[in-house]
Amino acid sequence: ALLHYRDKLEKPALIGFLVDDICDEHIQLVTHTPNSMIHCNQKDVCAQRVQELATQKIPLFIYTVNNKELGKAYLEAGAMAIFTDKPEIFN
Repeated sequence: ALLHYRDKLEKPALIGFLVDDICDEHIQLVTHTPNSMIHCNQKDVCAQRVQELATQKIPLFIYTVNNKELGKAYLEAGAMAIFTDKPEIFN
């Protein structure tokens, strides 16, 4: 129902799928849903998986990254964004 409503908007809304783990089912869902992305906890992803998704052009947003080195590694691997409780460590 949500996707049906979204498609009727003048400018389609973005859809972020909040997942506990990034499995093939979630990847298929995003690849078949226009303007969508994956949001996941940093505990559930590694830099190699981030690279795989970036190669497939699947936008990935990672939360809650409170370690500067880990955040940098995710971004360099291709994550679109990270969320943190400690923005001061990224300055």
